[in-house]
Formats: sequence, structure tokens, C-alpha cells
Amino acid sequence: MSRRHSPDPSPDPARFPSRAAASPPLPDPGAKRREIAMFLVLAVVIWPILSVAVVGGYGFLVWMSQLIMGPPGPPRSEGDGAMADESVDLGRRGFLRGRRRAEPAPLRPPWARTERFTDLCTRCGACADACPEGIIRRGDGGFPEVDFRRGECSFCAACAESCPEPVFDRAAASPWALAVRIGPSCLAINRVVCRSCRDACPESAIRFALAPGGVAVPVVEDDACTGCGACLAACPADAVTLQPGPETAHAP
Repeated sequence: MSRRHSPDPSPDPARFPSRAAASPPLPDPGAKRREIAMFLVLAVVIWPILSVAVVGGYGFLVWMSQLIMGPPGPPRSEGDGAMADESVDLGRRGFLRGRRRAEPAPLRPPWARTERFTDLCTRCGACADACPEGIIRRGDGGFPEVDFRRGECSFCAACAESCPEPVFDRAAASPWALAVRIGPSCLAINRVVCRSCRDACPESAIRFALAPGGVAVPVVEDDACTGCGACLAACPADAVTLQPGPETAHAP
């Protein structure tokens, strides 16, 4: 008697191609983790770097354009009188056109008798050597001047105490009659986010207030400002200046 072979229960893929194609592929267990890792890299690393690069690049372009073209605003006419002649033209266009550049008066050390400074000072250099901040240097004619690009004044009075001549008046109400002013080349005024002057001010004398158009612009509180010069060195656009003004009510 011949034995009957039982049929193979598994279908032949060659004979039944539709059944073989219907079976779904096995899921990749690492695909989900790779998607999450890629999302975190985009959200945490790439997008912040691109945002900082775009904002920083825009600020750099604005700064370079103002160095070349000058601060924004209408040009001064030649009929403005003495003010037009004595104004300081910071733009390179003014230099190429032959406009007169008025040099600002040198800033003397704090408590100096500015009205008789060149008559009393012997240019010995003792005040510059005694300054712990290193902001006093020899200027025109060898007379000492304050250079805030080197740092800020701490009002330690070492310069006045080291001077052998009656150049300084420590009994004065304030170190100097100066006021901080912020010019139109300020990055914040030109819609570039910058708070360097406010962050550098040790007296919190600079605040930012909303102006028309939703732009936060710096405002100087003259009563709180001591004229230390910390904001001058911190400004990336050289928009902060110290100009002659009333004596500061807030003495250091």
C-alpha cells in the first residue's frame, strides 16, 4: 500500500506571490529614536545658532554701514553757522568731502581744576602712574588725559593724592561737570538689540524705555550718573560720549 504524503502547510512564495507581498515588513526599533534625536538637534542646536548668526550678522552690517556712511539722519547744511563748523562729523563721507572735524576737548582726571589745568600741571606723570585702572595717559603736550577706552574710573582719588601740585580740588561737589549722551549711531536706536551700556553701568543710571514704533531706546538718568565712563568702553558702536554739562548731583 502506498503512503500518501501530507501537503506542506506553508505556501510556496513562487506559487502564491500575493500572499508573500501581503506580509508587512518588520518595524525598525531604532527609527523612532533617530527621529527624536534629529528633532532635538534641530531645536536645541541648529536653530539657536542660526538665529544668533542672523541677528549678529544684521547688527554687524548696520555697524559697518554707519562706519562708512555715517550715522543716520539728515546732513547738516553749511548755513547752520558756527554749530555746523564745530560739529563732529563721524562719517567717512565727511572726511572724504573735506568737512572739518572738530576735536573734542581733552578730558582731564577727576577733581582737576580744568580752568587752570595747563598752568598748574607740570606734566610729571604722577597721576598716570598712580591710576590703578590705567585710564590716564599722556595727551597733547604731555598733559594727562582720561581715556575711557582703557576702562572706567573708580573715583579712588589716587591721581589727586599723588599730584605734588595744586592741580586737583578734592573739595569739589563732583569729580567733573560732565553728562553722558547717546548719539544716533546707537544700535538700539537703529532697531538692533543691544543693552551693553545698561549692563556695564554700575549705578544703573541707564534704562531702556519704549519709543514710538515699539523700539526700546536708552535713557540716561543724570541724577544717578557719576560719569565713570563704564558705558563708553562697553558701547560697540561708539555712540556714548561724555559732554560738558551740569555737575552730577550723585557724587561717587
